[in-house]
Amino acid sequence: MYFNALYIGLGTLLLTHLSLTVIPYYAAQVHAGAWADETLWWHCVHHAPTPVITIQYIGTALGFGLFWALSYLHLLQINGVWSYSIHDLFIWLGLLWLLARTDHACLLLPDVFTQALLWWGLIQLSVKTPELLSSTLWAMAGVYLCGRLIQFFGKLWFALPLVGLGDVKLLVAITPWLGSSALLYVLCLACVVCFLSQAYQQRSWRPKGACAFGPYLVSAAWLVWWCPHPFVL
Repeated sequence: MYFNALYIGLGTLLLTHLSLTVIPYYAAQVHAGAWADETLWWHCVHHAPTPVITIQYIGTALGFGLFWALSYLHLLQINGVWSYSIHDLFIWLGLLWLLARTDHACLLLPDVFTQALLWWGLIQLSVKTPELLSSTLWAMAGVYLCGRLIQFFGKLWFALPLVGLGDVKLLVAITPWLGSSALLYVLCLACVVCFLSQAYQQRSWRPKGACAFGPYLVSAAWLVWWCPHPFVL
C-alpha cells in the first residue's frame, strides 16, 4: 500500500512536470517551425526550463494523483480486456493525458506517446490474454484502414481530411486496452462531445473550422473505461 502511494506520488510529479513544463516548451518549438519528431521531444525534455511551483502546478498534481488513485481502486472492481496493474495505469492514464495536452497545445499527437501506448498494450495483452491477440490485431488493422479511407474521401469530397492521422493512430493505440468492441462507443462519444463543445464555443449549431480532436478521444476513452459497461471485453 505504501509502495503504491509512493509510486503514484512520484509518477504524478513526473507527469505534471511533463504536462505543465515540457509540453508548453515543445509546443513553442513546433510553432516556431521546428520539425515535430521524436528528437524534438527528447530535446525539449532535456532543455525545458526549470518548473515554477504555482497553485496551478500543485492543483494539477493533486488532481491527477487523486484521479490515478481512484482509477486504481476502480480497476480492482472491473473486468477489462486484462487486469491492469498500477504500472499499467501509469502508461494508460499518463500517456493519454500527455497526448491530450499536446494536441490541445499544438494540434499534434506525437508518435513517441502513441507508439508507447500501443506497444505496452499489445505486450500486456499478449502476456495476459493471448487468445484475444489475433482478433485485436485484425481490429487495429481495420481501424487504421477505415481512418485512412475517411481521410481520402474527406479530401476528395470536402477538401478536408475530416480526421487527422494522429487521431487514427490514437484509436489504434487504445484498441488493446479497451477491446475492439468499445471503439465505436469511444468514437461516437468523442464526436458528440466535440460537436457540442465547438457549438458552444462558437455560439452556433453549425460549428466550423478545425479543432484538436485528441482531447475528446482521450476523455471518451477514459469515460468508456470508467463506466460499468458490458462492451469492454
